[in-house]
Amino acid sequence: MRLTANLFDDEQGWIISNHKGRIITANRQAASALKLGVDDLNDRSLQRSLQMEDTEYKKLTTSLEQDNYWSGELDLRDQGGDCLFIHIRKVQLESKGDYWLLLDFNKRTELYISKEKNHQLSLLNHGTIACALFATDGQLLEANPEFYAHMPPARDEFNLMVQFNTEQPGLWARVLEQLNASGHWNGQLLNSQLQNNDQGWRVTLKSHNDAAGEIVAITSCWLPADTKRAQRSQTENELRNCIFVDQHDLMRYFDNLDKSAVQTTSLLLMDISPEGMLSHMSGLNQLEAHQQTLEMHLLKHMPAGFQMARWQLGKLLILMPNTLPEKAHEHAAELMRYLNDLGLGDGLCIGIAAGSSRDSLPTLISHTEVALRRARQTGEQQICQAYTRPIRLG
Repeated sequence: MRLTANLFDDEQGWIISNHKGRIITANRQAASALKLGVDDLNDRSLQRSLQMEDTEYKKLTTSLEQDNYWSGELDLRDQGGDCLFIHIRKVQLESKGDYWLLLDFNKRTELYISKEKNHQLSLLNHGTIACALFATDGQLLEANPEFYAHMPPARDEFNLMVQFNTEQPGLWARVLEQLNASGHWNGQLLNSQLQNNDQGWRVTLKSHNDAAGEIVAITSCWLPADTKRAQRSQTENELRNCIFVDQHDLMRYFDNLDKSAVQTTSLLLMDISPEGMLSHMSGLNQLEAHQQTLEMHLLKHMPAGFQMARWQLGKLLILMPNTLPEKAHEHAAELMRYLNDLGLGDGLCIGIAAGSSRDSLPTLISHTEVALRRARQTGEQQICQAYTRPIRLG
């Protein structure tokens, strides 16, 4: 219960319910988000609290039974509230055959999204890469110091849509089409207002979407067009491997993989919590800072094509397309050695699962959680792999 109290002492809404869908406890942020009092939530049914019809709630329970996970939206704006994005996970109780349901809430507001995406910019602030965050109409929302150093004097007039359409009429519309289709765009701008001694820029864009799939913000990274090959290779690797801070982005990324790629995809779940860090209230802030440090180092070390996402505080997911189980284990061992050499390996454990054409991402995540529990139980062995591929006999 001490850990429960620690988890609840933050700005996020949390609810714990029993396996029958009755709420055991909730924090004040969850009650406020649902426009209810904390006492009103105790012993209240999840279905009633989430304002779900029978058919909708049945889909939720079916997803939990099959995948141990569910996510969705609850729009309370017509009731004076917010549009909420909800995650629900099953937490098995070892002493019984029962389980708890752990719910967390995020407000799906543009301000929240903007703050989360700005963290991605901070990961690259330590280098010489110019990075900026834009709205879908091209308006500049935020940028790092390197980007501002190249800005023209009339900063308010700088607009990304104008830059692209100046380069080529109608280019911005085609860029948005590609961002909607794949989430990424790479190209070159020779006529940008961003000052670079007339060398031009190589630009990488990444879209960030809300739960409905609509683009709400665009991260951009700018490299001089004549960067040396070796330097370009290093920085491109960092740009490709940006972190998904919204699990919905990872879901969409997985769903867009080719079927053949899914069959050879592995998933890695990394627990990065040093022992004892969550034993007191201040440990949460320490863990958050520790996680951000690890994210920055992992971005530099991860192979191109891998995709990292935050699963929860203290845990990271790494999706590894076209990576067979043996190779996935090699990558996990290499990451472990790399972090140990940096002095960041304290408490590190890794669970791995291999995909098949039948697997959904929640199923793969569930397998990695099983493997992670085994990794913790095996003492010195900090990596465990769940062999989930079908075995053919005869």
